[in-house]
Amino acid sequence: ALGCVAGVTSLAFIVNRDLILQSNSALSVIIIGGLTVSAIQTMGIFRSLAMDWFEPLKSIYLLCSLVSFNLDVLRLPCVFPANSATSYIIRQFVAPFVAALLAVVIWIKSRLGKCAISAMVDYMNTLGTIFSAVFISIAINIVLPLVCYTHPDGASSSMQSHPGVLCWESPGHWAAVGTSMASLAFVLLPFVTIVLWATLRYKTFVVQANCGNLASLNAFRFLFFRFHLDRYYYGVLFMMRSLVLCFVPV
Repeated sequence: ALGCVAGVTSLAFIVNRDLILQSNSALSVIIIGGLTVSAIQTMGIFRSLAMDWFEPLKSIYLLCSLVSFNLDVLRLPCVFPANSATSYIIRQFVAPFVAALLAVVIWIKSRLGKCAISAMVDYMNTLGTIFSAVFISIAINIVLPLVCYTHPDGASSSMQSHPGVLCWESPGHWAAVGTSMASLAFVLLPFVTIVLWATLRYKTFVVQANCGNLASLNAFRFLFFRFHLDRYYYGVLFMMRSLVLCFVPV
């Protein structure tokens, strides 16, 4: 928990610094860090496949799944059973918790007078950076209830991530599916919609910036600053690629 608070607080300051004041080395570290997190999440997808992995791949994929909010890696059976749908449902609250935590951090930052343009601009850019970095984790968590394997008798199936939960039969699975749909409606789809809207409005943001209004461009800096000016739409392409990867286990 303390690591999460420290990480969110650090990002709130780092990603909103003036790009002119940031060295090329700092920008490279931020970009490489984001690519590393994406690579680790992609490796975590393979753990969702219905395959028996051998060591050391099994352990590597298990550790990588921690980035995908797999709290079972922390081995907390006293908090929630490892094979229950409760652990899956708790995972769906990680993203909203981070968004709420960031709101508190940005509010404190604004009270200290540290926001470059406005608190809302800093909030959107920081939250967008976090959601972009863990986009694969958010998406794969939503599709997990749909990843089931058939029992040898062929009459029933269980969740691949939680074998003790019977697919489409147990109340736990229906609760997991409901939570998944809620995450889809209130987390993933709004983020994807906003990203698509911002990409379509990019040229308008540039015109506003030339007129001195940098708010919109800075709010979506997480989406555009990694790419060349005439390749501003690559952020959407990367996001769609990640979304397709998440449906591989299904």
